Amino acid sequence: MANFGLTPYYIRVKKVNTRKDSKEYIRLGGKFNENAFDLVSILKSYFEDFLSKSEVEKKKFLGQAIDKGADEIIVEKKLLCGAIHQDDDILKGILHFGETGPSANITNVHTNKINYKTEPDTDANTFPYYFAMKLRPEADAGILLLQTIKNRGIKTSFEEDFSKYFKCICPEYRISFPKLVPKKIVEEYMSKSVKKIRFIDFRFPKRAIDARTDGLPSENKTSDVKFELKMSPSTRGGVLTKDITEPLLKNIQKLLEPDRQISVADVYEVQNMPGSTYENIKIDIDFDGKLRTINLQDFDALKYNIEVDEEIDYGADKNPTFNSIDSVGMRFLSKCSDVVYGKSGG
Repeated sequence: MANFGLTPYYIRVKKVNTRKDSKEYIRLGGKFNENAFDLVSILKSYFEDFLSKSEVEKKKFLGQAIDKGADEIIVEKKLLCGAIHQDDDILKGILHFGETGPSANITNVHTNKINYKTEPDTDANTFPYYFAMKLRPEADAGILLLQTIKNRGIKTSFEEDFSKYFKCICPEYRISFPKLVPKKIVEEYMSKSVKKIRFIDFRFPKRAIDARTDGLPSENKTSDVKFELKMSPSTRGGVLTKDITEPLLKNIQKLLEPDRQISVADVYEVQNMPGSTYENIKIDIDFDGKLRTINLQDFDALKYNIEVDEEIDYGADKNPTFNSIDSVGMRFLSKCSDVVYGKSGG
C-alpha cells in the first residue's frame, strides 16, 4: 500500500438560498461580506488566526454556547496550521491533524520500553498534511489538493471546520469541496492504455449455470458466492484493444451526465453472455507509466489521485520534506488546472 498520495477537490461557493442541485456558483474573486473579504483573505485568516485560537476562543468566535470550563471542553479532533505560502493565486502549506481518544502507550518497538503514555481525551497524535489551493479570482471553481497518509486524510475534518468558519464570516454564502472528477478527467484516463477490466460480483446467466462444469455452483447457491470476471490482453504486458474499450468509454461518459439515464450495471454487456449481471466495474489503466484504477461503483467515491512515494524525499521524521512534496503537488495542480480551466487557463 502506498504511504503518501495527493487527492484533488473542487472549491465551490454558492449563495445560501441557491437550490442544492443548482450550478450557480459564485466567482471566487468576489467580495463575500461587508468587509470586502475575498476567498483568499478568508482562507489566510482561517489558517493564520482562527486555527491558532484556543477551543474557548473558537467557540466564542463562532457564537457557540460555552457551558464548561476551558479544561473540560471535549475536543475529539485537532487541526493546526504550519507555515503558509502564497504565490499569486496559489495558497499552500502544511496542516497538522490528529484525534484524541483513550489513553495509549507510545512504545519503543525495539526495546519494548514505554516512552510515553498519552492522556485520554487531551493528547492527539497529529500528523503533517500538505495542501495546495489554486484560486483564480475570475473563475467560479477553485482546486484543492490534500495529502493522504495510507488510508487517512483530512478532507472531512477540514471541510467541516472551515465551513463553520466561512458561515460565520459570510452568512449569505456556503462553501463546499466536492471531489474533482469531471468528465474530462475520466476521458483522459480512458484515453490511456487499458490493462484490465474487472466485473465485480458477477452473476452468470442461467444457461451457463445449467451447463455447469466442476466447481461452478448450481443456481440455488450462486447467491452465496461472488465471482469476478476479468478481461485482459492475451499477451503479457499488452493492452486491451479500442473495439473493447471505446464502447465502455461511451457509456461511462453517459454515467457522468447530470441527468444520467443508465446505471453502472448498464455500462457494458459481456459479449456472448446475454443475461449476465454484475454490481461494479474496475478498470486498470497505465497512466503515464503508473497503474491507476477507476472504480465505477460510486462516482462520488471516484478519485483522481496520485501516489507520490517514489517522487518525494523524506525527512528524519519519515514524513515528506515540504519542498519535495510541493514540487510534486505543483505539477499535479498544473495538470488539474489544465483539465478544469483548459490548457491556456494556467
